[in-house]
Amino acid sequence: MSLPLLEKKKAVAKVKVRIQNIYEERKGNSKNISVEVPINQHKYIIGKSGQTIQEILQETGVSVEMPPPDVQFGTITLKGEQVTLSPALTSVYSKANSVKTKHMDVPS
Repeated sequence: MSLPLLEKKKAVAKVKVRIQNIYEERKGNSKNISVEVPINQHKYIIGKSGQTIQEILQETGVSVEMPPPDVQFGTITLKGEQVTLSPALTSVYSKANSVKTKHMDVPS
C-alpha cells in the first residue's frame, strides 16, 4: 500500500470517529414531543410539496413527523434538541392556525 493511500485511510478513519461522536452527542440531546393538531389543519403544516415542513426544519433544526394520511388521529411528533423544540412547536401551531375552517350542516 502506498503512503498517500495509507494517509487517506487514516484521515477517513478520523473523520468517521468525529462524525460518530457528533451523532452520539446529538442523539443524547435529542428529545421528542407529540402534539395533537386537527387533521384538517395538517395541510397547512405540510405546505405545498412539503415546503412548510422543510422551512421548519431549516429554521429550527427540528424534524416534524406527520401521521399517515389514512389515520383518524392528528398526532404530530417533533424531534430535535431540547432548546429548539419550543420555537419549532410555536411554528407548527402558527402554521396550523394560519387558516381556520369551519364546517356547517346546511339543510337541503
